[in-house]
Amino acid sequence: MGIHSKKEILQKNNRSIKYKKNIVLLFLSQFLSLITSLLLVSVTLEFLGIEEYGIWITLTTLVSWFAFFDIGLGHGLRNKYAEAKTHNNFEDVKKYVSTAFFIFLAIGLFIFICYAIASPFINLSKILNAPESLNQDLSILAYFVVGMFCIRFVVNIVCTLLIADQKPGIPVFMAAIGNVFSLIAVYWITKISEPSLLYIGIALTATQLFPLTVLFFYYFLTSYKSIYPSIRDFSKPHIRSVFSLGFRFFLIQITALVLFQSNNIIVAHICGPTEVSEFNITYKYLNVLFLIFSSFVNPLWSASTEAYIKNDIAWIHNSIKKLNQIWFGLVLLGVILVILSPLAYKLWLKNTLTPDFILLGLFLFYFIFLCRSFLYRNFMNGVSKISLQFYVTILQAILHIPLTIVSGKFAGLYGITAVMVLWAVTNSIWEPIQFKKIITNTAKGIWNK
Repeated sequence: MGIHSKKEILQKNNRSIKYKKNIVLLFLSQFLSLITSLLLVSVTLEFLGIEEYGIWITLTTLVSWFAFFDIGLGHGLRNKYAEAKTHNNFEDVKKYVSTAFFIFLAIGLFIFICYAIASPFINLSKILNAPESLNQDLSILAYFVVGMFCIRFVVNIVCTLLIADQKPGIPVFMAAIGNVFSLIAVYWITKISEPSLLYIGIALTATQLFPLTVLFFYYFLTSYKSIYPSIRDFSKPHIRSVFSLGFRFFLIQITALVLFQSNNIIVAHICGPTEVSEFNITYKYLNVLFLIFSSFVNPLWSASTEAYIKNDIAWIHNSIKKLNQIWFGLVLLGVILVILSPLAYKLWLKNTLTPDFILLGLFLFYFIFLCRSFLYRNFMNGVSKISLQFYVTILQAILHIPLTIVSGKFAGLYGITAVMVLWAVTNSIWEPIQFKKIITNTAKGIWNK
């Protein structure tokens, strides 16, 4: 056996070991995050009530839209960083990191300054369909949430690098720790304060940011010390390199904004804040399926980047085959969750809400097909074959809002969720076809871009 063959086997084994370790850490972290999130919903809902909880969900949905101001650079950095490391080009690695960091910093400052200028003219009560009496608290809370988001926008670069280094379990574990801090903070507030959306919002936002900030400074003072962001390593040519790929991801993110983040706003205006709570809680209950499956799938992105560059098609094929077997088990778990929902809701929400089986059934279909789509999409994102994904999702984004408004007025929450199911089913059909074409080297035209 030649030296190159031994090296290739060692690299393949190392990739598989990293993959398995991350699955374990992701699964445990997702489990911890799931338990704390469910408890957090229960405590927060009981403290605020259904209407104010729905307002909080809608506000955080709006602020999360700012994440799309990264213009796809996070995903572009992730792939370019992984490619440069695979080719042992450490000079490019340093330039990619510094260039992306200072762009993120500039965007974060831009978002905060723009919001500070615009905030006096924004009536959040009208936007969120909330009581006018909450407008002052909402204005203060929105300022804080936007400010914390801008900091998170910058320090989140460490998560991008860890994921690119095939260590996605670490950011997810720190997010789970943030959930634990949030639960402790919210529980403490419920014991010392009257119901307050302002206090709860500040506590939830600050506790989620703290572990991420610690992670940022820890890694850039230790493992990533050699690539610590420096203005000297800022490179205009590397902006073009990351941006050319990142902009395609950005366009897809914009369509995702419409497809996934507009639903709470539409529900709030068509059905009211109370229905936002029911919609969101049903979503959270069955989102356990996606959390479990993503524990197995998330490491695939950057591992696929490395394997595809090295032409290790067998490793990719075997990984997808195993993940499909896990997906079939997920379908059975979803059915069990729906059957057990009356007991789960009683223990979880203390009779604040009861399960709606039609809504649960629709969300079950949504998450089953979303997971199947997510499996193949992660591979295609890893190998940067995303043009078809963009065209399909932009078409869905154009149709989504008018369809959800019409179906929402006709069938309420059921109609809005049915549109979500339609897109998930559609994506679970064409994405496996593209994967097969790429893996068998028969992809041509848009299928290979």
